[in-house]
Amino acid sequence: MPGPAIRAIRRAHTALTAYETAFRHGGRHRDNRHTLAHTELIAPSDIRRMARARVLACFQLQWAEYDSYTTDSLLPYLGAERQARIYPARSMERAGVRLTGGTDWPIDAFNPWRPVDQAITRTGPDGTPAFHPEEGISRLSSLRMHTLGSAYQLHQEHRTGTLEPGKQADLVHTDRDLLKVKASEISETQAELTMIGGEIVHEAGSVTAATRKTHASIAAADTLRATGAARRTSHSHAACGH
Repeated sequence: MPGPAIRAIRRAHTALTAYETAFRHGGRHRDNRHTLAHTELIAPSDIRRMARARVLACFQLQWAEYDSYTTDSLLPYLGAERQARIYPARSMERAGVRLTGGTDWPIDAFNPWRPVDQAITRTGPDGTPAFHPEEGISRLSSLRMHTLGSAYQLHQEHRTGTLEPGKQADLVHTDRDLLKVKASEISETQAELTMIGGEIVHEAGSVTAATRKTHASIAAADTLRATGAARRTSHSHAACGH
């Protein structure tokens, strides 16, 4: 089962103290994967505490941008020094904190590619200057935190999060190469084919994906079978991330 996740927008220090107490009293042997969700503002000393207590940081990095919230609301409240430290993804990564990510849907619009983009660029869709770009992470780190990282948070890394033999074939075929396009174009990515447990559940331009498979989808399924990836028709996606 997933470990507890505490929404730590302003109270990360208090939440972390609770997690440290649990960790000292047997938590280090239980693989609880305690998580701080959102992790908007946290003291640099607490980042080191997170790493020592093996607490995960679940970010929604589409918020890492100059907008009315970070400037009009947060800047007068926090001051320039603390405002510059919000969403410190790179600092956490350097300290050894495991990162996970999500969209915060339905609070935010459902675009799973936007946080992948802004984790790297720290720039919103309107092209504003990067929000403290020194906290941006690499492209591979961003893709990892939003796939394997989130699967790890939910104790699902043995089933999903990467494509490899023995795991269930949860995948998406995109309309662009995410390793080659400009990072600022990742947020515009569209899914051409989606599979869950080896079953096609979405196919761009298809009326009924389950009965009308294109050559591309058949080729994808054949490739998966060749790798030995698990094809399961009955499994639960009841646990969800942020």
